[in-house]
Amino acid sequence: MTYGAAIFVGAILVASLLCLAGWRLSRRKLANRTPLSVSEIVSGLPPTVSQKDASEILTKIGESFDIQPGLLRLDDPISVLTGMDSWKLGGGQEKLEAWLKARGVTSFQKSPKTIEDLVVAATGQ
Repeated sequence: MTYGAAIFVGAILVASLLCLAGWRLSRRKLANRTPLSVSEIVSGLPPTVSQKDASEILTKIGESFDIQPGLLRLDDPISVLTGMDSWKLGGGQEKLEAWLKARGVTSFQKSPKTIEDLVVAATGQ
């Protein structure tokens, strides 16, 4: 192996380790929480929001971003999810958007800032 190839391989390894470390650190905020049941989490929503629909959306958010839904909280900013997802090139956000689109949610009047905003907007309230 030439000197240039060794430097290239080393750079790839260092970059891979940095990406892995960034991904793990971005998930740290949610990882230290005690999981709650999805029904406990959605019980904090306004009574006009269907608990069944809210539970389904919260579960799908968790699946899309590879997070246990019980670790999510209604006041979590969407930016936390997209920050974690950026290490995976936005795959989770794309999954969630495709799922919402399949449910007929194609746009929001106001961009959701928190998970609660997203759930309320997606249920049409």
